[in-house]
Amino acid sequence: MGPSPDLREVPGGWRERLDRWAREIRSVFRRHPWALAVIADRRVMGPNEIAWFEAALAAVAPTGLPDRTVVDVVLLLNAYVRGAAQGSVAQARAERRTGVGADAWAAANAKILARVVDDDRYPVLAGILAAGALTPEDAAHEFEFGLTRVLDSIAALIDERARLSGRG
Repeated sequence: MGPSPDLREVPGGWRERLDRWAREIRSVFRRHPWALAVIADRRVMGPNEIAWFEAALAAVAPTGLPDRTVVDVVLLLNAYVRGAAQGSVAQARAERRTGVGADAWAAANAKILARVVDDDRYPVLAGILAAGALTPEDAAHEFEFGLTRVLDSIAALIDERARLSGRG
């Protein structure tokens, strides 16, 4: 995996630090797709992986969340980034294998779906297809959308815990 980023150098608070961590680990997975399979297996973490985990934990710890919740937050973010990276790697593999890019595949798939989706059986999907809302999005847009939602949910959790504990 390589050395973890020094998040202490990142201006801002937990959100900016986790944002940087997520982008850095995604970059690692994109450069080394084999790592996605390795980390999914049951194994003991090595020193670099422990350092990445520590960096993320240290970014969240000052929020005042209980220790178990700090771990849960980091695991949630890691699961999101890992899933996004797996999708990106799978798309690249499929493009190399077939010669069909993601945009062309998505457009062809949407046309096929539009022909086979029954309006009565799948009314929501039929409406989305008719509106042209099932369009290809680039991986960067999808990652940004998801990362923002995950960080927003963590912010809501931190705010709720602070309010319930009388700190907010």
